[in-house]
Amino acid sequence: MNISKEPNEVSELRNNIVALARALKQSARSGDESWSNLMVLGLIERSNGKITPSEIGAALEIRSSNLASLLKNLLQRKLIIRVTDENDKRKILLGITDSGLNLVRTKRQERDLWLQEAMQSLSQEEQTQLFEAGKLIKRIIDSKLEQD
Repeated sequence: MNISKEPNEVSELRNNIVALARALKQSARSGDESWSNLMVLGLIERSNGKITPSEIGAALEIRSSNLASLLKNLLQRKLIIRVTDENDKRKILLGITDSGLNLVRTKRQERDLWLQEAMQSLSQEEQTQLFEAGKLIKRIIDSKLEQD
């Protein structure tokens, strides 16, 4: 398929990906936890406690004033901790507590369950195609990240 000749299909694909992301985001909102909090917690968890507040802000495109408020809330609730960098005592790193880790894992499981249930309407062959499409989407993302 020549993509330049099929702009409507490209737009439809983009719209469908965005709609799925939005639905997954909404499925994570069960309870009191904001999507921003979950994004910050997930990033801290994936960094293994070796990330600074400014790195979080840059990665998630969150303004420093908004991030400060989010981090204060997460610290007060004992979902994250502040640790001094061993190599540079001036630098503060953020880590995730057991409570924060449990919250992140629970919310991920909820989103995975939501997606599994949503996929039940597809045939086995369609589910396989969707998993393969997911790999292609990942390749697109990785390719664009390498270019930037």
